[in-house]
Amino acid sequence: MMIIPPWMSACLFGPIYDYPAIAVGLYVVFLLGSSSTIVYLLEYRMKAVVSLNNLKISKIASALKYLFFLTNFVVFGCFCNAYNDFQYQEDYKLELDKTDGPFPNFIYCNNCILYKMDSYKTLVFVLFAIFSTTIAANAGFLMAFVSYHALSSNPTIFSKRTMIIQKSFLRSLFLQLGVHFLFLVIPLIAFFPAFLLRLSMEKWQYSVHFLTILFVQHGSFSTLTMLMSNKQLRHNLNLFTQNVRRGLRLSSINESDHTMNQTSIALNIR
Repeated sequence: MMIIPPWMSACLFGPIYDYPAIAVGLYVVFLLGSSSTIVYLLEYRMKAVVSLNNLKISKIASALKYLFFLTNFVVFGCFCNAYNDFQYQEDYKLELDKTDGPFPNFIYCNNCILYKMDSYKTLVFVLFAIFSTTIAANAGFLMAFVSYHALSSNPTIFSKRTMIIQKSFLRSLFLQLGVHFLFLVIPLIAFFPAFLLRLSMEKWQYSVHFLTILFVQHGSFSTLTMLMSNKQLRHNLNLFTQNVRRGLRLSSINESDHTMNQTSIALNIR
C-alpha cells in the first residue's frame, strides 16, 4: 500500500489488487484478529499473576476486553455497510477532481482507493475503528499494569523462574505493540490529517515514501521483533531446527546403508 496525500488515498499492490474493496476488508479482519489476540494474551498473563489486591482493576480490564470484542463486530459491520463506498468510486473521484484537482492519472486506477469522508457510512466506520482502537489500548495498558504490579508487589508468591518468564513475555508483548503502532497505526493515521489539511504531494513526498516503507515492512519487523524478544520462542526454534537436521542426517545415513546393502547383495550374487 502507498499513502498518497492530499486526497487520503491508498494504492494497493499484490495478488488481489484488482479487488481493492475486498483487500481493505481482509485488512480490517486481519487487524481485528491480531489486536484481539494481543488483548487475549495480555489478559491470560494478567490472570496468571493477579492477586486479590488487583482484583478490581483486573475486572475493569476484563470488562474493557469484552467491550473491545463487541466493538470489533460493530467495526466489521460498519465496513460491510460502507463497502460500496470503497468499491464504486468513479463518480466520487470525478467530483473531487473538480474541487481539489487536478488528480494525477494513477488516482483513476481501480486499485487506488479514496476514503469518502463526505459519506456518513465511511465516517461511522472510521469513528468506530478509532473507538475500538482506544478501548483495546486502554484494556491492554490496564492488563499490563496489573501484571507488572502483581509481579513486583508479591515477589514471595512466585518463584524466580516464574517471574523471569512472565516479565519476559510481557516485554515481548510490549515490543510487539510498539511495532504495530509504529508500522501500522502511524501510517494509517497519516490519511486523516493529509485529507483535512490538504497536504501537497510535492511538500510531503518524502514523508509519503517513508510511511509506505513502514507499512510494507510491518510483517518482517514484527517477526524479527518476536524472534529477538521471546527467549522461549528462540529456544523452541533452535530445538526444531536441530531435530530437522538430525532427521535429515539419519535419512542420509539410512539411504547410504541401503545402497551399501544393495551393492553387497549384488556382489554376492555374482
